[in-house]
Amino acid sequence: MTDQVHTIAEVALDTGIQKDTLRVWERRYGFPVPVRGAGEERAYDDAQLTRLRLIKRLLDSGMRAGQVVAQPLEALNSLVLAACQPGAAHAVSVTVEPLLMLLLQHQRKNLHDSLMLHVETSGLGQAIESIISPMAARVGELWMRGELALYEEHLFTSVVQGVLLQGMAQLPLQGAGESPKVVLTTLNHEPHALGLLMAECMFAQMGCDRISLGPRTPAVDLAQAARVMQADIVALSFSSHTSPKAALLGVTHLRDLLPSHIAIWAGGSASTLSQVKRANVARVFGVAQELLDAVTQWRLDAVQPQDRVKR
Repeated sequence: MTDQVHTIAEVALDTGIQKDTLRVWERRYGFPVPVRGAGEERAYDDAQLTRLRLIKRLLDSGMRAGQVVAQPLEALNSLVLAACQPGAAHAVSVTVEPLLMLLLQHQRKNLHDSLMLHVETSGLGQAIESIISPMAARVGELWMRGELALYEEHLFTSVVQGVLLQGMAQLPLQGAGESPKVVLTTLNHEPHALGLLMAECMFAQMGCDRISLGPRTPAVDLAQAARVMQADIVALSFSSHTSPKAALLGVTHLRDLLPSHIAIWAGGSASTLSQVKRANVARVFGVAQELLDAVTQWRLDAVQPQDRVKR
């Protein structure tokens, strides 16, 4: 069976690697090796696309192009596995393993029902922290290594979105509309919205007034929305596919556009957050509980100045 051929534009969209970068690598490292598709446009086969996905993952983890671009598939897989080992944060638990099997067997309803059972027994926040977030990280790893088809990753996303929306609708405070007022989105280069929905669930658990703009809001439009809607916080989500450098540039630009009284909170990939911290971000979150604690602290800080005035 002949491998499918992907145009350079399709590969750039799939991996997040710019077309100009692919051309530079071709000259400098001898990879990727394009074939010529219709109209003499550069194109790449499935095997090269798989390698490029792994390369992007390693670059996002902090490695340099010279360390990884020319590496064969076996070496790239080893590097990805090694990068996933520290902290064991994404290790597959005895609880997540059966859920992964349901996904691989395409048992959509059983996967949905099993996840909802965890939500109902342990609470939405705990289910996100201990089940959904680790499983999402594992699904991302399997997809990057070519062990999970793209449609299977989309199936997982669809099921989890349904679970989170259903769980959020059942929260007693989800419609309270209390301070802080939070505008949630991702920046223009970040298409992944699952982390954004997880964050919205945590804000909903605390009864926050929240406005989700969905993914990929340009910084200028986001700053305008935050001002018009009188937001206290702009909450951003970053997946492991986000380039830390692009995230830093995007958040720095957004910070320059926002009034100083509107805080930026960010959550998601550890490698990205380590860069984003440099852009005068008020809070960063690697785990869901940190977000809940931050909302509690925000409310305490908001009350204290009023108490001083009364005295």
